[in-house]
Amino acid sequence: MATRGCGCKTPTNQRVTEDGIIEQSFDNGVTWERVTDDPRFNAPVFPPLVGDPGPDLRCAGALSGREVTRLFVEQVATATDIFTEVAKVLSVIIGFLVAFLGPVAAPVVAIIAALALFLMVVGQAAFAAAMTPATLDTLKCILYCRIDGNAAFSESSWQAVKEDILAQFAGIPESVYWNYVNSLGPVGLTNICRALPGLAGDCDLCACDCDEPIIGSIGTGLLSRPDLGIGWWQVTTVDGENPLDNPNGRFYADILIPACCLHNAYTYDLGLINAPPGNRAAWNCETVPGFANYGLGGCQERILFRAFNAGNITFQILECP
Repeated sequence: MATRGCGCKTPTNQRVTEDGIIEQSFDNGVTWERVTDDPRFNAPVFPPLVGDPGPDLRCAGALSGREVTRLFVEQVATATDIFTEVAKVLSVIIGFLVAFLGPVAAPVVAIIAALALFLMVVGQAAFAAAMTPATLDTLKCILYCRIDGNAAFSESSWQAVKEDILAQFAGIPESVYWNYVNSLGPVGLTNICRALPGLAGDCDLCACDCDEPIIGSIGTGLLSRPDLGIGWWQVTTVDGENPLDNPNGRFYADILIPACCLHNAYTYDLGLINAPPGNRAAWNCETVPGFANYGLGGCQERILFRAFNAGNITFQILECP
């Protein structure tokens, strides 16, 4: 074990995991532990945006994140003298990120260097051509779908943003945005989304996916219906008794949602379905079993469809606001 004169341990190795976490070893790589001195996780967080937590605040944060990223892209794309040396590209990126992270610790520089090296490889012209306003709009929607109601990111939602970037981009934008978000961390990502409040714009075209549902106690034929749009699924009702309701000779489809999701819409081809709201019931997230409310709206973890005969029900679940 390496030690200083004071008896303190000295790291023998450092590494960055595939999730962007900086780790260090004190025994030449036999065991590893997380580095705590990482401004991406412990830098000061900007003040929250003014307003009630919810979709409007989430959109305001996403618009701010888009605009800050646009400024970053334009600064790099127009800095004609920096693409001659990696160090110059690195200096520009660090100089930009310092505003959102404070002083950048040495281990984080290695993460930022990955972005600088990539920019040097692709070159200024290719970078400028690939980083279009359309890619910024896609990033805005990714931020909107993962940010919380207070316009902030946790470590898990920061990781989810990176996963969405890999799923929705390709080529130069994929690498640039992934490394950019990886360099920011959850604190930096929160700060860019709180840096410019009050921007004009909306998030109406952002459709957010929700986790894949599963059949609960009864139902059959659950399948995804992307032809109907984001978040649409289909299930077939089955004759039988639902354990959470008294037997009444109806047909059921019981849907469990692994994560809390918004029950946004539904259609059916059953013909003799009950008149609303008796045809469906929903359970609020984190409540005990029992009818929490009927109908659409609200974040749910379970939906029970009830009908007088067998048939297909299509329903839409989206990320909760």
